Amino acid sequence: MERLLYGTKNMIGGEFELNSLPNIPNNGLNKLTKGKLGTWTTNGRSALHLILQKLKSQGINHIHLPAFLCQSILQPVIALDLEYSFYPVTPDLEALPDPPHNSAVLLIHYFGFINNAAAALRKNSGKNYQLIEDGSHVLLNENFFHESEKQYYFFSTRKHGPTALGGWCNLDLDLDDPEKDIEVYTWKSLAAKIFKGMYLSKKDGEIDLATENFYLELFRESEELLDSEIHPTKPPQIIVNIINNIHWDDVSRKRRTNWQTLHELIGDKVESFSDHLPNEVVPLGYVIRLKNRDPVKEKLAGHRIYAPIHWPMPEEVDIKKFPDSKMMTDSLLTLPIDQRYGPDDMIYIADALKDAL
Repeated sequence: MERLLYGTKNMIGGEFELNSLPNIPNNGLNKLTKGKLGTWTTNGRSALHLILQKLKSQGINHIHLPAFLCQSILQPVIALDLEYSFYPVTPDLEALPDPPHNSAVLLIHYFGFINNAAAALRKNSGKNYQLIEDGSHVLLNENFFHESEKQYYFFSTRKHGPTALGGWCNLDLDLDDPEKDIEVYTWKSLAAKIFKGMYLSKKDGEIDLATENFYLELFRESEELLDSEIHPTKPPQIIVNIINNIHWDDVSRKRRTNWQTLHELIGDKVESFSDHLPNEVVPLGYVIRLKNRDPVKEKLAGHRIYAPIHWPMPEEVDIKKFPDSKMMTDSLLTLPIDQRYGPDDMIYIADALKDAL
């Protein structure tokens, strides 16, 4: 390639940075929840924990999970000592559950798109099973909330902005105030985000590995604290303020524009998850399938483009029973297209990807 991010320390992907803390109120909370009754908590897994806790109190002790999922989903399931089983997900990410009687079914909406199985599962929720929808990838999709009240919803805000924490579920609960550990996590994570923001704000600066390692270590330490146990409490007020301050309509517009720009540049050169972007979809990233995914990911990182994998396969999932999940785990790569970036960044990603293929 002729250029490496203009020869500077700029990067694409990775944890969101912050340039300042919010001080102007907005309407971000209602934008995400559509004004529906519910409860904010620390993160997505805590929101799921609250739903599962309620269902367990009603005699539901089994949850039917997609075999293509993030390890963090299992954390509240195991913490509540629930039985669980897995169901297949097709290569186009359609759920194919066969729920046991009197169970809960978790439906994940992937990468900004409403799962094709949603309509049928919503229709029958409340009969032989209770439906729980994970909207963490689709919280900005206009079709996410369904009018029916027969199912449970939850989402996390962390993949869509610099929120550090933030989860919501459609249960009306009075939670405890955040524990000291969560306050410590919050400020350590926010400090890392602000430090990264200050570092990247000097566009013409040289790469400083010591500085990068410093804020990356802060991120790592805060994540270890968060992963250690479930914290289904209120989120710290600073997190609520950050979520409320974000202009989510701008986030949606920029993500859609970046996806479309990148698709025009590489759509005919790679196998993308979707060949078009429906009007209601706000994409998590530009998802592609690659037979040589890991070497390509490594080459992109060499150009300071950090593309995440969704997801490493949890050891609880039997790869022999779910080969499609294993195939997706080994081949999917999510190119960053979030609101931090613009057309020049998409051109850079396209050039780097062509160089890596």
